[in-house]
Amino acid sequence: MKKSIFIVSLSVIGLVICSKFGILQALLLFLLVGAIPGTTLTVPSSLMLFFILIAAWLVIFRFTALKALETRAIARLAKTYNERKNHLPKRRFGQV
Repeated sequence: MKKSIFIVSLSVIGLVICSKFGILQALLLFLLVGAIPGTTLTVPSSLMLFFILIAAWLVIFRFTALKALETRAIARLAKTYNERKNHLPKRRFGQV
């Protein structure tokens, strides 16, 4: 409980500091318009679309594909465990 309260309070403090210095506004302008903070340059809209698609793909990959790989690995480990267990000799007096 202490750890979660610490993480939440640290996140809120970080957001307040970022808001105070204008970092959140600069980040929002970069994502919506492509304006690079501190310069007069802008990123073309096609490149911004590409960056957003890559970010969305990475998020989707993180939550779907990696979970499927974990499930597959666990199923493979369970299969090898069961195969190894079936090859063990039967014990005559395993339980009393």
